[in-house]
Amino acid sequence: MDNQQQSAVKVALFSDLLCLWAYISQARIDELQEQFGERVEMSFHFIPLFGDTEKRIAEGWADRGGFTAFNQHLHEVAQGFDYIDIHPELWLANVPASSAGAHLMLKAVELVTEAGSGGDDKLYYRAICAFRQAFFRDCRNIGEQRVQFEILEQLGIARSPVEEMISNGRACALWCRDIEARDRYRIDGSPTVMLNEGRQKLYGNLGYRVLEANVQELLEGKHSGQASWC
Repeated sequence: MDNQQQSAVKVALFSDLLCLWAYISQARIDELQEQFGERVEMSFHFIPLFGDTEKRIAEGWADRGGFTAFNQHLHEVAQGFDYIDIHPELWLANVPASSAGAHLMLKAVELVTEAGSGGDDKLYYRAICAFRQAFFRDCRNIGEQRVQFEILEQLGIARSPVEEMISNGRACALWCRDIEARDRYRIDGSPTVMLNEGRQKLYGNLGYRVLEANVQELLEGKHSGQASWC
């Protein structure tokens, strides 16, 4: 391993694919990777906040109007972020029953892309972004396996190896690691950015400069050999 890889700051993002705030924060993660390049080592982990959308929205928002009220709420939030697109029928048409199936599919993609050689090292992240855009922008039901494989096909990801990772249980095992990490590091919600082996956790709608400052501080600490004061 070269010195640049050794000095990279590990940044772990915990989120649910169906979480609007995680969709909003995607632009900040893009900028973080663009600005710091190989000085940051990103990992992406999924937690099932929307594991049962009927319970979370239809029941959880029942006194406010259920899915209709939730749709209106998300559009109100989205008005403050002109760089994202929200479909008018979001959560009203093609509603996923759960985010779990999409999470499992992407864990399989993570395993397949890690096993490959000479390919696109950002393909896993591109798949994550494509799933989110398919849901929020295009109002597609990413909980359906048919839709998931259609998205992967558009990205040039072969179906057979992904299916193999699901059928042999490895994708499920990898996702269980995400759940265990959530509990171990006491991740409260989506999105949460974790740095410094769990010592720093940044949760919710944080500005990019907050992320940048935390990463920069850790990088400077690595170069100086001193502990971070973050």
